[in-house]
Amino acid sequence: MCQEERSGSIAASFLQVLIQMIPFDKAIFADSLKHAVILAGIGFLVIQLIWGEIIIDDLIGMFFAIPLIAYMIHIIRLFK
Repeated sequence: MCQEERSGSIAASFLQVLIQMIPFDKAIFADSLKHAVILAGIGFLVIQLIWGEIIIDDLIGMFFAIPLIAYMIHIIRLFK
């Protein structure tokens, strides 16, 4: 086994350990995702009311924001 293969397997095993250490509960995340989608709907409504239109930037932003907000809600619910 050459040096590159060993360092690659070490990095892969390190990544697996890191992923296992991340707090995650699938059921709580699914419920949190529902809440995040509701918040996104409210966000779209506010954007529509204030600016009068929804542009592609809003859609792209929400595409990335919804899972992040869902995970934040998930973390808060895990540690309550």
